Amino acid sequence: MLASKSALSAAARSRQLPSWDTTWEFVRVLAVDILGECQDAARTEWLARWERARAGRCSSS
Repeated sequence: MLASKSALSAAARSRQLPSWDTTWEFVRVLAVDILGECQDAARTEWLARWERARAGRCSSS
């Protein structure tokens, strides 16, 4: 699923955690397309980071 340009722009400006789909679009373009990292490894690593960030935000609410 590709995030829309407006979703990516809003995520970049926001103080809220973007959805995983939007986060993955940022990571995929930068880590995979530009830096040449393995897509599966990048997805696994960054999903774990996103889940930790989401858990931290939920516990502080």
